[in-house]
Amino acid sequence: MTIKITKDRFTPAEWQSLLYAPLIIFNIVAGADGRIDQKEVAAFKKLLVEGLLSDIQLMKLVTNDLLQDLESLTSEVFAGKMDPNQCMESIRNAVDTELTQEEALAFKLALLSIGKKIAKASGGFLGLGNRICLSEKQAMVTLAAALHVINIPEGNG
Repeated sequence: MTIKITKDRFTPAEWQSLLYAPLIIFNIVAGADGRIDQKEVAAFKKLLVEGLLSDIQLMKLVTNDLLQDLESLTSEVFAGKMDPNQCMESIRNAVDTELTQEEALAFKLALLSIGKKIAKASGGFLGLGNRICLSEKQAMVTLAAALHVINIPEGNG
């Protein structure tokens, strides 16, 4: 039997980090190439609405609460009021502790899916060429590593 995922399973600080998660993913990936364009913003808005319909229960809860206070939370993220690295660590720790392994992985992959769709939104010229630039790919790898979805070996240099 699966225990229902609710906001109450997380501390207030963990929940705040979870609310920031989609915004941080957007900010890091969309801003990776030095600019955030309107196609990326439009894609993100669409993804937030889709989040309400997600099969992933935690994503539904997070998206619902995020949309209730979107303007304020967005301002906090873009003003740099939290450390994205600390926030990603808090997200990873919270979901790894409070959810089953499958639930945690599903949520992490949903976050990475947001990043991938944002990266694809503005790439290419006239629909041609590689749609995801190198800096966005690097941002995605960094996020996947921060969420412990992948491991990146330590360098020797």
